[in-house]
Amino acid sequence: MDDFTTPPNHIHFVAKKLFGDCGKIIDGSIAYIEVGGGGPCDLHIHEYSHLFIVISGQAQIKMGDIHKILNPSESFLLDGKTPHSVWNIADKPTVMLGISVKPNETKRNDIECKSLDEVRENIDRIDKDLIRLISERSIYVNQAVNFKKTESDVEAPKRVEQIITKVRNLAKSENLDPDIAESVYRTMISAFIEQEKSKLKEE
Repeated sequence: MDDFTTPPNHIHFVAKKLFGDCGKIIDGSIAYIEVGGGGPCDLHIHEYSHLFIVISGQAQIKMGDIHKILNPSESFLLDGKTPHSVWNIADKPTVMLGISVKPNETKRNDIECKSLDEVRENIDRIDKDLIRLISERSIYVNQAVNFKKTESDVEAPKRVEQIITKVRNLAKSENLDPDIAESVYRTMISAFIEQEKSKLKEE
């Protein structure tokens, strides 16, 4: 019962804090893991972090070469981007809670990479998200051309300048040089306009 204390105005009652503010709770589940059971068999990753709390038995969280063992009343917050799996290493079924958590956003000023490899890993991660979002944007751009009849409708210079003004303001609010944001967006918009023109000609 290490770390357990009796809260004020309680009797025959002990408790210990398992976690503090670790983000927004998405969902939670309870797992009954038989002897030798667990998974997934291949390490996996996901968007949200996992908060594991062992109720009874003993669980082992595998993270590559790192193994974290949890005993009853112990908890562990795992970054979902870390490849992992969970296994019962007790000689009886293990019962544990799994809570999916969306981590609090890290302030950019708090980010401090320890190596060039770590810097590049984070850039690669962000690039992956950017490509996904640009791809999603292209879906709507391709639909927009269905409502346009001429190349002038496609070029829509007034709309372009509205977007640029909006983007520059957003950049300022995120401590990004507005000129960089404008340059990136003008290049992207020009490419999409040419794509729309080609599609318009096909129709």
